[in-house]
Amino acid sequence: MRRALPFAALAVVALGVVLALAYPSAAGARERFLAARESMERGRAALLRGDAAGAAEAFRAAEGSFIRARAQAHSPALRVLGWVPVLGRTPDAAVALADAGRLTAEGGEEVATALSEIPGGVEALAPRDGRFDARRLGGLADACAAAADRVASAVDLLSSSSSSMLLGPVASARTQALAQVSGLEHALRSGAGILRELPSFLGADGPRRYFFGAVSPSELRGSGGFLGAYAILTVDRGSMRFSRFAPTETLRSFPARRIEPPSAEYARTYDRFGGAGFWPNVNMTPDFPTAAVAIERLYERATGERVDGVVTADPYVLRALISATGPVEVPELDRTLTADSVVPFTANEAYSAFGDQDRRKTALGSAAAAVFERFMAGTGSPVEAATALGRAVGDGHLSVYADDAPTERAFAEAGVAGRFVAPAGDAFGVIQNNAAANKVDYYVSRRISYSIQLGAEGTGLATAELELRNDAPLEGASVYVLGPHGDVSERGEHVSYTTIYCASSCALEAATRDGRTEPQQIGEELGFTTMQDYVHVASRASTTLSYRLNVARAWTGSRTAGVYRLTFLNQPTIRPTRLRVDVQLPDGMRFAGSNVPVHASGGHVSWEGVPGRTLELEIRFAEPALQAAWHRTIDFLTRPIARVP
Repeated sequence: MRRALPFAALAVVALGVVLALAYPSAAGARERFLAARESMERGRAALLRGDAAGAAEAFRAAEGSFIRARAQAHSPALRVLGWVPVLGRTPDAAVALADAGRLTAEGGEEVATALSEIPGGVEALAPRDGRFDARRLGGLADACAAAADRVASAVDLLSSSSSSMLLGPVASARTQALAQVSGLEHALRSGAGILRELPSFLGADGPRRYFFGAVSPSELRGSGGFLGAYAILTVDRGSMRFSRFAPTETLRSFPARRIEPPSAEYARTYDRFGGAGFWPNVNMTPDFPTAAVAIERLYERATGERVDGVVTADPYVLRALISATGPVEVPELDRTLTADSVVPFTANEAYSAFGDQDRRKTALGSAAAAVFERFMAGTGSPVEAATALGRAVGDGHLSVYADDAPTERAFAEAGVAGRFVAPAGDAFGVIQNNAAANKVDYYVSRRISYSIQLGAEGTGLATAELELRNDAPLEGASVYVLGPHGDVSERGEHVSYTTIYCASSCALEAATRDGRTEPQQIGEELGFTTMQDYVHVASRASTTLSYRLNVARAWTGSRTAGVYRLTFLNQPTIRPTRLRVDVQLPDGMRFAGSNVPVHASGGHVSWEGVPGRTLELEIRFAEPALQAAWHRTIDFLTRPIARVP
């Protein structure tokens, strides 16, 4: 031991010399990276406010900072760190980060330059005088595709760079950059696809007719809300025209067996509720493309007319547009709708304001048409309108389906198609269908928690809780809103057919309601395992449902590192769902990064907030560096050299 001490002391001194030589270059590289990040943020902010020229300038500045950061990271002094066993890959990773950053900045500059070269600038992309000029979108689509190619190269660089033998801050930066750049590549690819297909959807090749449904989340359905009113939206060479809105009750319903279902699974799951033949329940499925096909077929059977797709929107879409265009006067309602008043009025107050419910549905449909027509007239800020509408789409308040296969694929890639499909990894979702025949869902709030303990060999043990709080009053609203409705619901009572969706590899161990065992109907749908039950919550009351789930394939990886992916699939509701996710990492693992900001403490990682239509959470974890190196060494030494026949 004593003989080893001089060598240990010499090693410590040598390491100190190496770090002292490398520090100036490392500090310089860090300053360049920080400058590049600031320029990238300025470019992003400029794009969001419609300043394409300013965005291009900021992205060019970021490129320069990334180039200088690479030079610092590649300096001889910093390369000396490669001699240090535990830190040997840090300079290479820093170079990869700089090169990936430069490529990403070049992609941003490409898109910003294309926007700045459009005659009339970003404003020219907005509708004017009732029509879109879709011809301007081609060049922008090419720019997005080219930018996506550059960002894909950045993803390849980061993916191929080492994830081990790195300084902690560099390892964390690499993980975060890889997640963010991968997301950006997908956004650019899907954006290019939408821009290429949008002219066709807008009737560039001839008129298109779409079934436009006004839905109300005050009475929940799987893919949004109750489909109360409809119109036919005709689009021709960028111009849009709504027919007169009418209640869907004026359309004939049929026995389910007389309408071809979108799929055998849809028929098996929903025919007992009327399925594809019954207008009030045609959209019980959470998968909007499936619901849209059912709507098209039912509409054709009822009217003899075909449509080219389906669009549904709820009051939050109107709020998004009004926030950009300004208040909209609606003579049929005898009032002016504002961003603050449109949701409470259309989703709640109007039910009591109109004694004739058919007249109410027609008037509210007219309100939707008036808001869209004001937007198409070019009133207000196009950038604000696009931003607000993008948020509404992201939260699931606007869904679009097209019969044209390339267009539908582009919508699906961009996340506006409302698809509800089982992803790889872990998954969870709660979908409610109103079973009370009232509008009490307006008053219901949902809190969901999903906690999972990751075990050995990819397994996980999860506990999911759904808390429903019903704040419906017993006075102050009509019977139509609060009930009672026969033997279906008491006054102010929330009743829902609730379906829990989890990964196909999950199995229910136990389910309780307020601590008491609650039987569930177990099934499969859309690639998920499902648990179904009727839930009753009286006025001014709450209930908590709890589920213990065994997930066989919760995460992927090895005994030295792994990745946990959770997809939470949400439902658009009046009161946004609050979600908390808590992940306990496998024993001996430490948090190594995530694709979204999370809180990490010890072996626990958590996320809390209001998710959009979909939340995709990716958490990476690994053993401490020395422990992982030891395991890799043992694996190498114990691996057979040759296989004997």
